[in-house]
Amino acid sequence: MRVLITGGAGFIGANLSRHLVDEGHDVVVLDDFSTGSRENLAAAPVRLVEGTILSASDLDCVMEGVDTVVHLAARPSVPRSIQDPMASHLVNATGTTEMLEAVRRATGPQGNSAQVIVASSSSVYGSNPTLPKSEAL
Repeated sequence: MRVLITGGAGFIGANLSRHLVDEGHDVVVLDDFSTGSRENLAAAPVRLVEGTILSASDLDCVMEGVDTVVHLAARPSVPRSIQDPMASHLVNATGTTEMLEAVRRATGPQGNSAQVIVASSSSVYGSNPTLPKSEAL
């Protein structure tokens, strides 16, 4: 199975990449390295593409033959989102929409499209200093 990981050069993406490769999957990573790093993937035999989820052409370039997209690319950090909400919205909302549109464009003639897995981040918990975080409502 071919898996595309957006934001795959971050901590979670790099660990997921190694695990998927160990399980025999073909892994493609798309990352703009705004928070991730190449070093995180140094030991993982993946196809690493420097690009952004904001670019339809970057997304189209990596979408061919993809069975599953794990969408980890984001602009995390509550303080950063407060300081610059438009930049956070651009990456987190518009970037996600661009990725979903790329999946739609890559849909095969029989309607086969990649599965999409969207991961959240700890930013959903806000700036509560209490540790460990609780997921209770």
